[in-house]
Amino acid sequence: MKSSVSLFSFLAIFIVAASVVSTTGCSYDVEDELFPVEMAPGGCDTTGITYQGSVVPLLDENCNTCHGAGIGLGNVFLEPYAEVIPYVTNGLLICSIQQDGGCSPMPKNGPKLADCEIASIQKWISDGALDN
Repeated sequence: MKSSVSLFSFLAIFIVAASVVSTTGCSYDVEDELFPVEMAPGGCDTTGITYQGSVVPLLDENCNTCHGAGIGLGNVFLEPYAEVIPYVTNGLLICSIQQDGGCSPMPKNGPKLADCEIASIQKWISDGALDN
């Protein structure tokens, strides 16, 4: 009987120890460290920024009522993509929406774009300003 009790005790201790070891292996894993989300200053999520999904809606909402195809106030056109790229390349798009001086602040007579919206456009530009 003594050998069966010590075998049972050994198995019980082994199972408990194995359970503790296997469950504590992930106790220090922090989701944000394992799968970081690219955040711009202010907590803005700038992952997955695309021209069609992110930039076009911002331009449509804030810019294209004056600078859309067929309108082009100031001879500035921000649609389609081919018309946007020269303003990305020469820096006028980001300069205007940042409203830091040196460029005509846009949107004209409207509120400055939210920091997250500006960060999204900056991220798209820094990622190569692709037509995606």
